[in-house]
Amino acid sequence: MNGDCMRARLGIKAALATALGGTMLAGVFVVASATTAGAQSSSSAPGVTANSITVGTISTQTGVLASNFGSLIHGEKAYFDYINAQGGVNGRKIDYKYQLDDGGNPTTFNQLANTLINQDHVFAVTGVGTAFFTPNLFVESNIPTYGYNVTGNWAGAKNLFAAGGSV
Repeated sequence: MNGDCMRARLGIKAALATALGGTMLAGVFVVASATTAGAQSSSSAPGVTANSITVGTISTQTGVLASNFGSLIHGEKAYFDYINAQGGVNGRKIDYKYQLDDGGNPTTFNQLANTLINQDHVFAVTGVGTAFFTPNLFVESNIPTYGYNVTGNWAGAKNLFAAGGSV
């Protein structure tokens, strides 16, 4: 298969993942609805306040693999803007606050995951698009996590949701 054909196939996969992302991300926010339903002013869930739900993403946006994953954040942003225009989730706007780039580096990916979960205290990590996904921290923290399954290690944990296979 020549390089142009391979790039086209990968581009189609990324576009499909972005299109499917809206549908799959809805599952993450069903969890948000259940977690925050009936809350008067705020929730004990990390990243949830009386009027917002903070999420972040980690994807490969620069480097050699960026053409495979870089477009995911644009699809997510459009979907979150749409949800917010409809009133958000139980009246809470989705604050798509962090769009982090692992640069195609597994060490950077792990550092960024730790930052989103333990420092930024996001409710969910969405749009994980990298070849270096390691589920350990996400599973241990029970943070709802959505991504694009290219590594085959998304199965088993109930908080992992992936296009291409998961619970």
